[in-house]
Amino acid sequence: KEGVVQLPELHSHLKDPSRSAGKTIIPRERYKNAFALAFNKAGHLLLLDQSSQMVRVFDPKTGEQLRTFGKPSKEGWYDPEELSVPVSLAIDSNDKVWIVEQHFQPKRISRWSVDGKFEKDFMGPTHYGSGGIMDQGDRTVVNHLGMKFRIDYGERTWKLESRLLSY
Repeated sequence: KEGVVQLPELHSHLKDPSRSAGKTIIPRERYKNAFALAFNKAGHLLLLDQSSQMVRVFDPKTGEQLRTFGKPSKEGWYDPEELSVPVSLAIDSNDKVWIVEQHFQPKRISRWSVDGKFEKDFMGPTHYGSGGIMDQGDRTVVNHLGMKFRIDYGERTWKLESRLLSY
């Protein structure tokens, strides 16, 4: 109800919440639906706001929002900075931010720099039994479950180009 609250000691709070008053560090009106929290090496609090489909970065000492990254997803040309149903966030030992999305188009985990710059997609697995249809006029295009993928045979890579429709 109050927002993100800093507790003096979690163990004591779990035993008897009435004895350990917390301090609200991020007021509730600054976000819609906190789904995950993590601290980076600089001590900033990253809050995964599922409703707005973005990560909000706060200074926990002042409660000030420093920046946001990620943006709501939409159909059409694929933008790797869009987040579709983000459900989890973690920060690794190199201060990289990892975001898990619980969506079918695409199934994805993304990696971001600590300052919120998109770095890389990790997509998959495919639908049971795989599938997809290669475009007869352009063998670099594969359509699969409402998504259009582009294959680069020379580089031996592929990328999601657009979401044609949403399931």
